[in-house]
Amino acid sequence: MSICQTCEMVDTLASPFVIYQDDLLILSHCVDMNVPGYLILSPVRHLVRYDDLTDNEAVSLALLLKRAVHAVSQLVGVEKVYLLNLGELTEHVHFHIFPRYGGMCDDLNAKNEKGVIDGALLFSQARKAYKVIDVLWINGLSNN
Repeated sequence: MSICQTCEMVDTLASPFVIYQDDLLILSHCVDMNVPGYLILSPVRHLVRYDDLTDNEAVSLALLLKRAVHAVSQLVGVEKVYLLNLGELTEHVHFHIFPRYGGMCDDLNAKNEKGVIDGALLFSQARKAYKVIDVLWINGLSNN
């Protein structure tokens, strides 16, 4: 059985990256990306589907998500904040709180043929262009 990457991060994430944690949720900086304000919000409990959240978890998650988006949107240069819940690399429910900065779309060629920003393409391109470490290395961070 493989270990859930998100559960491993919840269990071992080095405290400097954690912004908030309680018995239900953990909000942390996205440690493998060089994008200021890029955050990850996850339930502490391993869940594969969003509809597996308890009502209490769902309400707590929604409120913290709203606060996190507001905080990130106040950062200098942020034009928009994207929320994503994809669950492809890890099935553990988690949300990407991803800020779009001015110039990012042009730098990453993230506009369609009509010149309209393609948010999904931007996120995908950014995940490649701004990656700084392998997520599997995270386990070593907490052991230092």
